[in-house]
Amino acid sequence: MPVRVLLRRGRHLTKALPLHVQGPTKGAEYFAGYILEQSLSVDNLFVFILVFKYYFRVPRADQDKARPCAQAQKMQTTAQSR
Repeated sequence: MPVRVLLRRGRHLTKALPLHVQGPTKGAEYFAGYILEQSLSVDNLFVFILVFKYYFRVPRADQDKARPCAQAQKMQTTAQSR
């Protein structure tokens, strides 16, 4: 794993420590939410790959170009719905 990924994960885990001082359930809830968000983001990648590959039949060379656009649009629509 790249060092950048390890530092980012470590930063999120250190945010759970002060919550643990407030009570063990606060830290556990934060950690459970963090794990859930990570698993959902990986799930979104699989959905993007399946949609590009089977529904739109985008060639493999063009998938790398289209994926960031689709992810940006997904983040924009998610932010607008909140």
